[in-house]
Amino acid sequence: MSAVAMQLNRSAKAVQGLERIGAHYAPAGNIKARVRAAHLHTGLPYSRTRELWYGRARRIADAELAAIEAALPPDTAEFSLAFVRSVETRVAALLEELAAVRARCEAELAARADRSAGTQAADGGGDAVDRP
Repeated sequence: MSAVAMQLNRSAKAVQGLERIGAHYAPAGNIKARVRAAHLHTGLPYSRTRELWYGRARRIADAELAAIEAALPPDTAEFSLAFVRSVETRVAALLEELAAVRARCEAELAARADRSAGTQAADGGGDAVDRP
């Protein structure tokens, strides 16, 4: 790979990294807000961050790339997987609680049905019609 190609690769890495940082920390912001967020989280000077953002930097130091990589937000796939697992755990707990409530309700209905059947049997069936 030529020196020019390597520099373009470094520039592309810097731009993509800064855009990810800006989008993560200023999702609803305009470009200026995103550049400022990237500047604040990388520790690079604002003017240098802006030059890197727009791909106008002639050279990119290893320390600048390291600062950008260190400030990258967590991978969304890993974050999403952790979130899904936490939701699954909460849903499992709710399902257990729901099963316990359902069992109590079914037991209460069975007890009412037993009491009702016992009352009807004591009345002689409960459907008797008084005839003159």
